[in-house]
Amino acid sequence: MFHRTRWCPRDRMIATVLVAALALPAMAVLALSAYAAQAPGIATVSAAADAITVRGSTGDTPAESIAIYALGGWQRRGDYSGQSPVATTVPGSDGIFSAQFGRFGGDHDRFYDKFIAVAQSAGSNTVLGPARFVDDVQFLGSNDQSYPAAAGKKGLQIQMTDDAEVLGVQHAAINARLDRLMLKEFALGAIEFSSGGRTFYFDTSAVRALDSSVKPLSDNGALVTLILTLHQDSRPNSAWPVLVHPDAEVGRGTVYAFNTATSEGVAYFTAAMEFLGQRYSRADHEYGRVVGYIVGNEIDAQETWYNMGRKPLAAFLRDYSRALRIVWQAARKAYTNVRVYISLTHYWTQSIKPDDPEYAYKPRDLVGALADLTARNGDFPWAVAYHPYPENAFDPAFWNDETATSDVDTIRITFKNIEVLPRYLAQNRLRYRGQPRRIILSEQGFHSVDYTDAPLRLQAAAYAYAYYKIKFTDGIDAFILHRHIDHQREGGLRLGLRTWDPQHARPAIPADRKPIYEVFNYIDTERSLEVTEFAKPIIGIADWKDVIPTFDPAKLAERPLTYLAPVRLDATLTDERVIADFENGSDGWRPSDNANAVERKASSVAPSGSYTLKVSFDRDLQPWSYHNRAWRGTDVVFDQPVDARARPHLSVWMRIPDSADDNFKPGNVFYAKVRVYGRGGQVADGMGRLDPTHGWNRLTVDLSGWQQRSAISRIKVWARGSSGDDWKG
Repeated sequence: MFHRTRWCPRDRMIATVLVAALALPAMAVLALSAYAAQAPGIATVSAAADAITVRGSTGDTPAESIAIYALGGWQRRGDYSGQSPVATTVPGSDGIFSAQFGRFGGDHDRFYDKFIAVAQSAGSNTVLGPARFVDDVQFLGSNDQSYPAAAGKKGLQIQMTDDAEVLGVQHAAINARLDRLMLKEFALGAIEFSSGGRTFYFDTSAVRALDSSVKPLSDNGALVTLILTLHQDSRPNSAWPVLVHPDAEVGRGTVYAFNTATSEGVAYFTAAMEFLGQRYSRADHEYGRVVGYIVGNEIDAQETWYNMGRKPLAAFLRDYSRALRIVWQAARKAYTNVRVYISLTHYWTQSIKPDDPEYAYKPRDLVGALADLTARNGDFPWAVAYHPYPENAFDPAFWNDETATSDVDTIRITFKNIEVLPRYLAQNRLRYRGQPRRIILSEQGFHSVDYTDAPLRLQAAAYAYAYYKIKFTDGIDAFILHRHIDHQREGGLRLGLRTWDPQHARPAIPADRKPIYEVFNYIDTERSLEVTEFAKPIIGIADWKDVIPTFDPAKLAERPLTYLAPVRLDATLTDERVIADFENGSDGWRPSDNANAVERKASSVAPSGSYTLKVSFDRDLQPWSYHNRAWRGTDVVFDQPVDARARPHLSVWMRIPDSADDNFKPGNVFYAKVRVYGRGGQVADGMGRLDPTHGWNRLTVDLSGWQQRSAISRIKVWARGSSGDDWKG
C-alpha cells in the first residue's frame, strides 16, 4: 500500500496579517519602481517553505492600505468580495508595497493560489492589475537531485522496456492516462493518497502497470517523461467525470482537456499530480524516476487532441495554462528540477483547421499568447514538446516538404526546417529568466508504405537523416521517436521499429524487426556511419555534410557497443563463489522488465541449497509485457562492485516450469539472457537456449574476454519464448 501524506509545518489557520513594507535590496526596489511606473498591481509572488511574500506597486492609484486576497486558480478577480484578506499592508510613499503571510491555511497550500491586491482608500476598493500566481519558488523540492545528464538525444515512445535497453534508449516517453490511474471514490484495495486535507484513491493495478514501465527504464538510465492524457472512460469508478473539463464535447475528441474550471476538478487534478510527483520523484527511485511531464497532446489541434469545446485561443489558454501550472507546481514540490512541456503539432503559422479557429490554433500564435499570459500572471519554466512529422505523414521523405521553409513565417516546421523552432524561441519576449524555453521532440515518426524493401529502406533513411540533423542542432534536448511497434489502428500508418503481429488480438504486439531497427540501435555507436551509409543515395547526397554543415563523425559514438560473451550450457566449474543462494531472502534481487514480483521459494529440487527465486509476471503489467517474446526477469544491484577477474565465469541456474508451454504453439523455444554491467555504461550480454524438459538448466557466461569484469555493478537475468502467444506465469 502506497500512502504518502503531504508534510505541513504546522496545522493552523492563517489569520489576517498586518505587516509593514519590507526592506528590499536595491535591485529589487529599482525593478519594482520600474514596474510601478508602468502599471499598478502585484509584480512578484515568492513562496518559501512556510511563507508567501507578495510585492507590487499602486502606480497612480490612491491607497491608504493594500489588502491581499488569495483565490483559487479557477476563480475570477471579483470573487474576492466577501472573503477575508490574507494580509493587509501600507504602501510606501513611492507606492511600493509588500506583504508576507503563512503559506499554509490548515491543510490548504497557498502555493497553488493566485493573489490580487486591492487598494483601499476613502471607503472604496480598487483591484490593482491582474491576479498573479507564485513566480519565485524559494524552497527546495522533496528531491533536490540535479536533472540527470543523458549521453545523447536518442529517444523512443516505449512499449517494450527490455527492447529499449538493448537499443540504448536515452529518453523515454510513456503515456499516463489519468482516467485509468485515478478513481472517483473509495474502492477496496485502492491506493490512498492525501492532498489538501482530503483522501483520494488510485487504481492499484493501473499504477503498478505504470511502475512496470517507468522503473526498468529509469533504472537503465533513461530519462522518463510522462505524457499526461485524459480519455473517455466508461468504468463506473473512474475519476473521468470529475477530471474532464465541463465544456469538453464528449464523443468528439480522442483526448480531452483537464478540468481546471471548477474547484472539484482542480482538487482532483492537483491530487493526481501530487501523487505522480511524489511517487516518481523519490530519492530512492523505489517506483522509478520521472523527470518531466507533457500536459495533454497536440493542444493546437484541440478538437481532437485536447478537446475543451469551441473556444477562442485566449479562453482556451486561460484554462489550459492552469493545468500546465498545476502540473509544474505539484511536480516542483516533489522534484526541484522537473520539466513541464506543452505539446504541439507540426503546424506553425497555419492551423490544422484554418477555417475553424475555435477548434484549432496556429502554434506560433499559441506560443506567443501563452508566453504573454504567463508573464502577466506569474511566469514559470514551461517548455515545448514539438512533433515535427513530415509534411505528409505517409511520405517519410521530409527533405521534399514544400510547406517547410527556412523563415519564421513557414506554414509547418518539420525535420526539413527544424532549426526555425529554437531560433524563434530564442527571442527575448519568449524566454524564461533570460534563457530560451527548452525543446524536446516528443512524438514524430516515419511511415513505411508496406513491408517491401524500398519503403522499409526509405523509412530507415529518413530516421538516419533526422537523427543526424537533430544531433547537430543546438537547443533541442531530445528526439523521441514514435513508434516502437507498428499499430494496426493508427489510420494506416506504419511508424514502428518493428512490425505488428497480425496473428495477435491486440493491435501493437511485436513481430519482426524492420531495417530502421538496426539504424536506431547503432546510430549512436561506433557503427553509426556503417549502418547509415545506405541512406545517402536514397536521400540524394554524397556526404552528410552536404545537408548538415556541422556534421562531425568524431561525435557520433556516444554509447559503447555491447560485448557479446560466449555462453556454455551445463558447464562444470571449480573454485566457484556463490553471490546468491537465497538462504536469507531474495539477496537483493528484484523484478525488472515485464515482471511484477520475485519471492524466495523453498524447493527440494533446487540445484544447490533448498531455496530458489521465483519470478512472476502474472498481473499488474502492460499488455505487451505478457507477450511470449518479451524478455522478463530479475536483476540485482551490488552495494560494492564485484571483481570477476579471478573468476570470470558467471553461472546461473534457471528452470522453466514443466507446464509453462501448455498454451504455446508447437515448436516454441525458450531462451535465457544474462546482462552484466561494468563501468562507464559497458555491458556484456550472453544468451542461450533453455530446455524445459531438462528441468534446471545451467547457463554459464564467459567474461574472460571482457575488460570491464573487474567492477561488476549489476546483473540482470531474463527469459523469453519464441511463439506469438501470451505467457502469463
